Amino acid sequence: MSQQNSHAQVVNLVVEQVENAGRVPGKTYRLYAVMTKSTDKVLVVYGDSISPLFIRSSKPFFQAPMGGATAQDSNRKMRAESDSLRHDSWVTIGGEDNYECKVNLLNVDLSGFEKGQSIEIAKDGAWFTIPTDRLAEAGDDRKVLLGQFTTKGNLEGQLSIMSKDAAGKSHKQTGLTFNLGKK
Repeated sequence: MSQQNSHAQVVNLVVEQVENAGRVPGKTYRLYAVMTKSTDKVLVVYGDSISPLFIRSSKPFFQAPMGGATAQDSNRKMRAESDSLRHDSWVTIGGEDNYECKVNLLNVDLSGFEKGQSIEIAKDGAWFTIPTDRLAEAGDDRKVLLGQFTTKGNLEGQLSIMSKDAAGKSHKQTGLTFNLGKK
C-alpha cells in the first residue's frame, strides 16, 4: 500500500463566501472539508491537547437571536423566512438546519461562541455525527459542510478530523488550518 493511501481522506479545508447582500453585519463564510472520494464521510471534528481546535475572528461572530451554536438549532421553516437566521454562525457536519442534521457536542462549551466569541477546544472536545448520517457523506462535489461563520473580521482556524471511507476504514488528520485575511 502506498503512503498516500494510508493518509486521511481529507484533501484540505475550503472556505467559501455566501452572499448575504448586507442583510446582516459582516460577511458570511462556509467552511468545508474536501474529501478524496464522494463516498468519504466526516464523523468527528475535534481538538485536543496535542492539536487544539480554534475558530477565531478579529471581530465578533454574528449570532442570530433565534439561532444556536449548531446547525441543528436552526429551524428550517424559520430559517427560510429570516435573513438573520439564514446567516447565523454555527458548527455542523453536513447539515445546515434541523432537517436530518445529527450533529452532537462532546466536552464542548459553545456558550461563548453564542456571544460572538471564538471557539476554543484545547482538551479532548468535539462535534460529531453518527456513521450512518447521510449528510456526513461528501457527495459529488466531495465537500462536507463543517460550519457557517458571519463576521466583520478576519477568520482563521485549526481543527482535526476523523473520517471514514466507503470500505469502513477510519482516517484521522490533525492540525488542518484555514486563514482568511480582511478582503
